[in-house]
Amino acid sequence: MANNQELKKSLTAVNGWAISTGGMIGISIFMISGQISGIAGPAACLGFALAACVVIIIALCISEISSACTKAGGANVHPQFALGGKAGDFLSFFSGWAMWGSQGLGPAIIAITCASYLAKVLSLFDIIVPIPDNIMAVVIILILTVLNSRGGEGSKAFQLITTVGIIGAMLIFVAGSLTHAKPELLVDFMPNGPKSVLQAASICILSYGGWSTIPAMAEEFKNPGKDIPKAIISSLITCGLLYTVFCYAMNAQLPGAILAESSSPPVDAALQFTSWGALLISVAGLLACLSTVNGWIVTGPRVFFSMGRDGVIPKVFGKVSSNGVPSIALWVTSIGQCLLALTGMVQLLIPMVTFVLMISWGISLISMFFLRYKHPEVKAPFRAPGFPVVLLVAFAALVYMMSLLDSTAVLAGCIWQVVGVVLYYLFKYSSLHKLCE
Repeated sequence: MANNQELKKSLTAVNGWAISTGGMIGISIFMISGQISGIAGPAACLGFALAACVVIIIALCISEISSACTKAGGANVHPQFALGGKAGDFLSFFSGWAMWGSQGLGPAIIAITCASYLAKVLSLFDIIVPIPDNIMAVVIILILTVLNSRGGEGSKAFQLITTVGIIGAMLIFVAGSLTHAKPELLVDFMPNGPKSVLQAASICILSYGGWSTIPAMAEEFKNPGKDIPKAIISSLITCGLLYTVFCYAMNAQLPGAILAESSSPPVDAALQFTSWGALLISVAGLLACLSTVNGWIVTGPRVFFSMGRDGVIPKVFGKVSSNGVPSIALWVTSIGQCLLALTGMVQLLIPMVTFVLMISWGISLISMFFLRYKHPEVKAPFRAPGFPVVLLVAFAALVYMMSLLDSTAVLAGCIWQVVGVVLYYLFKYSSLHKLCE
């Protein structure tokens, strides 16, 4: 029987790589690759490469504090670890609420897209499923929740298989496209100049958010000090390289203007050189969405679990089952995902989720700064190179990313965080505090 407040240590660097990579290779590459091709032409591939470099700088800093603070929860435990006191308590809750809003409830958005890809795959075999996408999304969420509630082994295997399958399908597409490339489409590589690449990069950055699931699972790694940085950096390098060559291969088949107007750019590009391209990319898109949903269903409840165990929300959320799974946090999060999926408000929720995720990143960067200067006695197994320059660059890049989001996203994210602040004071100073003891 597992201790009711301890998670099972079963993850390796390879498992972490699969979860992080699977969390990143989601809908973004299959959707925004066409949009940025319309902005920068074939040079859009450089946007993915540049964005990867920026996020790696941010991840290097957060990997340091994650390797030193190996409690489940990630960003929501970093402030308390580095700052302590009332400031640490408040920022931990504030960051945890942001993380749960993004990675806890975010799977609802991706599950709807996943249902759409599933319908596309089935339609290729003349199979029509008379179920709305949002209802199918609920079914997908519930199936994956049941899988995860049984323990880590099935979930780890599923994540590894889907991640490898996605990468395999994407590499087959790249090989086929480059073999049948149309050189005339690549002659004018940067038709709109360097600024278009920077604009593309600002959009691409949002495709690399999945790595932050790893710090949230720190407590479940066998050797977190070494495995967490390995998993994060290796997954970012994997996705950066894959996104870059995938986007380049797309532009070797169709002009950027056509890709930008397509609802399924990779599918249209694949159909230029093979009749089975639609099936290949549709299956890859389905696997990508499933992998992302599963990765976030695994990690989102860990944030709620950590907050419950630390007593900032009711203690009941900080318990684990005999399988070493935070079952109550898992199912409460799943119910929230299902309710969100039923609304179908995908376009409103995507930028809000991105904004609150960036808030949690920023708080982790601040925590890393205080860890270095307030606790020099703490020797993290992994130390970010080039400190403090790398930290300043990371923070500046993050602020720039946030400035690119529209006002609606910022407003929605701020409202979400205000709700969190109200709950913090209710659980901290009202009669509800007894639930947290």
